[in-house]
Amino acid sequence: MKILILTGKFGMGHYSAAMTLAEQIQTFDPHMEITVKDIYEIAYPEYCEMFYRSYMSLVSKGSKLYNFAYKKAVHSKFLKKKKTGGNKLQWQKGHMVHMLRKTIQEINPDVIISTYSLCAKLVADYKWQSGDNIPLITCITDVSIHNVWINPGTDIYLVGAHETKESLMEAGVPPEQIFISGIPVKSVFGQTVSTEAIEDAKTKEILIMGGGLGLLPRQNQFYQDLNSLPNVHTTIIVGKNEKLRKKLSGKYDHISVIGYTDRVVDYMRQADLLISKAGGITMFEAIHSQLPLLIFQPFLEQEIRNAHFLQENGLAYVLQEQDGAAKQIAAILMDDQGLALIRENMQRLCRSLDQEALCRCLSKLSASSRSGRTKQRIA
Repeated sequence: MKILILTGKFGMGHYSAAMTLAEQIQTFDPHMEITVKDIYEIAYPEYCEMFYRSYMSLVSKGSKLYNFAYKKAVHSKFLKKKKTGGNKLQWQKGHMVHMLRKTIQEINPDVIISTYSLCAKLVADYKWQSGDNIPLITCITDVSIHNVWINPGTDIYLVGAHETKESLMEAGVPPEQIFISGIPVKSVFGQTVSTEAIEDAKTKEILIMGGGLGLLPRQNQFYQDLNSLPNVHTTIIVGKNEKLRKKLSGKYDHISVIGYTDRVVDYMRQADLLISKAGGITMFEAIHSQLPLLIFQPFLEQEIRNAHFLQENGLAYVLQEQDGAAKQIAAILMDDQGLALIRENMQRLCRSLDQEALCRCLSKLSASSRSGRTKQRIA
């Protein structure tokens, strides 16, 4: 069985989810052939790096514009247009669909999985134009959704929470197509260590992460206040933010600075508290690791919604403001009962997830005959 996983590298969360799904599938059946492709590398190989640099600049400096575009996607009439016989938006019918078609013809997959909303949208358009009824599985990588995630021709939705399923059902997606499997993270994050060693340690350990782009506070006072906390050591993972790494490295006695790393799970296991953005992947890495969360005040629309989900389910605190943050952080670290309650809530959520959903769905799809597929060239 051949599987094509389509993704994008915006913030690295979508790509991380794609690689995790590939790992899960390979563990389930080593004989499956899995190909992971970035949609922008498919469509614009010469310009994709420029796209990603522009995205980083937009998120870090133009969050109001980003949020405006996100809200337009959430509240658009997009789904209604697509139900009337296909999307007529010109940008979806052009170059990207053409290049996607070529990739599908080259790989000849039995199933396509999308971890990025635009990929799901393009595959749906490809299916509508070509008549190819190849199964499409869409894995939504945030708790909140927008209409670009929702497409006719999608056979299965993998979602992170009950709230996501309810939103899809309100948009008209049949409940039997939706599986609450959690936002995919590598299995090592579920292999937690005993919290007794953490609780007995004299020095508390804080882990701060800003996602792949390293979107973290710029004010020196924030880090000075952290450094002054008694019996507290802080590790900061700045991702690809080389400017911040150079700014902070070696400046504070009780703060260690790490660049991009594949050892996040090790740092999480050592930590008493994670301070982070409310990105979908990081949220579920912490949840599976049973690591209490303190969320930076979110400014991107989907992260505002993610933070609301975390608070509503007793999974995290939200940092009230960066000025005076050290006082709030110290109070949280001393609240053993509150931290224990968050860990219990995380355990409860993990137990509720259908983490075998993807493999079960693939088993069902693999039982279907490939001869049932209809393939036609796009005119």
